Amino acid sequence: MKPLISVIIPVYNGEKYLSQTVESVLNQSFDDFELLLIDDGSTDNSKSIIDFFQKKDNRVRCVYKSNTGVSDTRNRGIALANGDYIYFADADDILHKDILLELKKVIECGYDIAVCNYLTFRDKCHFETASSNSRIVNIKIDELLNKGLMTSAWIKLISKKLLLNYDILFDINMTYGEDLFFCLKSCFAAKKIGFVDKKLYAYRLGNGAASKYHPDLYEHYKVAYNDIKQFGIKHDFINDNDILMLDIDFTKKVVSFAKMIALKDETIKQKNDDIKLILNDSTITNIVNNHLSELTINASSDYFNLVKNKKTKRLLFKAYIDIIKSKIANIIKY
Repeated sequence: MKPLISVIIPVYNGEKYLSQTVESVLNQSFDDFELLLIDDGSTDNSKSIIDFFQKKDNRVRCVYKSNTGVSDTRNRGIALANGDYIYFADADDILHKDILLELKKVIECGYDIAVCNYLTFRDKCHFETASSNSRIVNIKIDELLNKGLMTSAWIKLISKKLLLNYDILFDINMTYGEDLFFCLKSCFAAKKIGFVDKKLYAYRLGNGAASKYHPDLYEHYKVAYNDIKQFGIKHDFINDNDILMLDIDFTKKVVSFAKMIALKDETIKQKNDDIKLILNDSTITNIVNNHLSELTINASSDYFNLVKNKKTKRLLFKAYIDIIKSKIANIIKY
């Protein structure tokens, strides 16, 4: 009998934490699932760990492939999944024992996508004591964006039928933000999105390579956002307000790009030139000039005043200072 849920974990050189992650999946209180461990050409001991769990538990299925990246690996998982619903996890994170149960409860209330909250950790993970009263609420796309819950596939249980009906896959050409665009398309296609405000997924900080800015990144992001808009228009999912919402969210990424550029191993002049290309783009200019108040919601008004006035050096300096402050705060926290 086919499982209700397919849990998909792409694995690439994940030997350090993979066992802990897999155990957190296999120890779920809800057990009607399969676990797809898809090895993306690992060169460490990941294969042995995957083989061990396949022999240990008949819910585990293993796939081995050459290295093509996380997006292609997740897409392979979607194609191979037997479940009616898809759930993604990363190979170094930890799942609360009730995450699948809680997300299933949301789906049973008639939602196409179920979303939960998450926590972050470094060495030790401590989930909050789960409340017996799980209030499920309908949530809109702009709320997910503002709460920072749109950018991650691993806090969502998604109907496989929805993905197949609208040919929704991860963009294999994206090296940064691929989760965001996959989730945006999925959420636009969904009739209803349900949210349970419990931190049921633990995201491990500081173990992956930091995302690096490259000259094509901004253009790739711009193309991806335009693709989302065309997807929404084609299927009559979005209106003018949704398009404005996407443009504003796209423009907010300037802050992330500024921080990435600040960390580049380049001269100040080269960094300034990188930022100027972004600030002079007509999409950014129009949104900042006409919708500054909307941009400053959940973001620093200081950044967008600098963007509006094209103060590249001050923008770089602020980004660098904020990075240092964030690192100090994380050291104190953990």
